Amino acid sequence: MTRAEIEKQFIERFGSIPSAVQTRLEVAEATGRLEALSALEAFRKITIDESPLTAKIQRLVHFGMTLAIAEDEAIAAHALSAHREGASLSELVGVCESAAIVLGMPAYTRGMRAVSKLLESES
Repeated sequence: MTRAEIEKQFIERFGSIPSAVQTRLEVAEATGRLEALSALEAFRKITIDESPLTAKIQRLVHFGMTLAIAEDEAIAAHALSAHREGASLSELVGVCESAAIVLGMPAYTRGMRAVSKLLESES
């Protein structure tokens, strides 16, 4: 995959290129490792586009997984991605509730913060 193809993939999923992705691209280019990053992104594309899970379910799973890493930008991006794939705000809250059981209240709160931003944007 070229840098342009990688960027397009993220714009289609998230509406923009997350800063963490931008950093990965810049460092990979600067160090001559864009080919390695390209291979990782090609793997990501295959596992997402050819998954037995529906796009909506997959995005909900990704949202739930980001609650564990505690990076607000990633959490918000994955909440938006799931919502763009048809997940309702109630389904996103359900993921937050499930996360509370496994990850505790901090994860629940992080997820609810992301859902709150989606609620605000819809108002």
